[in-house]
Amino acid sequence: MKMNHLRHVVVVAEKGGIRAAARALGVAQPAITRSIGEAERAIGAPLFERSARGVVLTSVGRRFLVRAAAILAELERAQEETSQLLGEGVGRVQVVLSTVPHLALLPKALVPFRTKFPNVTLALREGLFARAHQEVEDGTLDFYVGPLSESSLPPSLKAESVFENSRVILCRKGHPLRNATSLRQLGAAQWISTTVTENMDAELGPVFKAHGLPLPAIKLHAQSSLTMTLAVAYSDLLVMAPQQWLQFPTTRAYLEEIHVREKLAAPAIYAVCRRRLPLTPAAQYLYDLFVRYGREFAGSKSDGAKKTLRSSRPRR
Repeated sequence: MKMNHLRHVVVVAEKGGIRAAARALGVAQPAITRSIGEAERAIGAPLFERSARGVVLTSVGRRFLVRAAAILAELERAQEETSQLLGEGVGRVQVVLSTVPHLALLPKALVPFRTKFPNVTLALREGLFARAHQEVEDGTLDFYVGPLSESSLPPSLKAESVFENSRVILCRKGHPLRNATSLRQLGAAQWISTTVTENMDAELGPVFKAHGLPLPAIKLHAQSSLTMTLAVAYSDLLVMAPQQWLQFPTTRAYLEEIHVREKLAAPAIYAVCRRRLPLTPAAQYLYDLFVRYGREFAGSKSDGAKKTLRSSRPRR
C-alpha cells in the first residue's frame, strides 16, 4: 500500500465522491478510481459503497479511514518536525482549549510562541474534552487544555495537571438576586448549564445536593462561552462559571458576581496529549508554555490567599 492510496481514500471520504476528490487533488478521475480499487484489493474488503449520489464508507472503510488519516497526519508532523529542527520553523499546531485556558493562559502564551515560531500556523478551537479526545488520540489535534470529563482517560493519552480552579456565580448587572449571600437564597432562580459532559445536572446538581438543597432549575444548556455570556447578560438566568470570567473586561462590563458564602470548586485544568508519540518542537513549546503559565497562575492564587490570611489575623 502506498501513501497515495491512503491520501486518495481520505479525500474521497471527505468529499463524498470520486469526482469531487479528483477536482480537489488535481488528479484525473480514473486515477482516483484505480487507486481506490488497489487499496481495496490490498485490504481484501470494500472501503466504499457506490451509488448514483456518490460513495459512502463501509464499516471496514470507517475503521481504515481513522488509521489512514493518522498515518498521513504523522507523516506531515515528521516533515514539520524536521523543518523546525533545521531552524526553518514552518508547520501547523492544532489545539483545543476550554474557556478557562483561553482567558487565563492564552494571552500570556501567544506572544512568546509567535516570537519563537513566527512561521508556524496556530489553529485554535474552543471545546471540551468529551468532544476533543478522539481527535487527540488519532493525531488530528496536537493537544488539549481544559477540564476532563467524568469518563476515564483512554490509555493512549496522558494528562498533566495544570492548576486547580474555583467558580463564581454570575448574573446580569442589576439582577434582583445580585445581593444574595447563599445558594439557598438562589433556590428559586433559573440557571444555565455549561457542563463538561452532556449531562446537564452533572455540573450544578452535586453542588446544591452537597448543601442539602434541591436540584436547581436548568433552563438553558450553553455549548459556547458566547452563548453563556449573552444569555446571562440579557436575561435573569444565572450561571456558575470559572472565576476567570471576572478577569475578562467584556464580561465585567455586562455581568457581576453574586457573592455567596459557599465555596464553589471548579474542575481542575489539565493538559492532555498522546502518550507514545512526541509533539513537534513547536507544539511542545506551546504545550510547555500553557503548563508553565498555568502553574504560575496557581502559585499566584496561593500567594494571594496567604496574604489575605495574614492580613486578616488580629495584631497582638
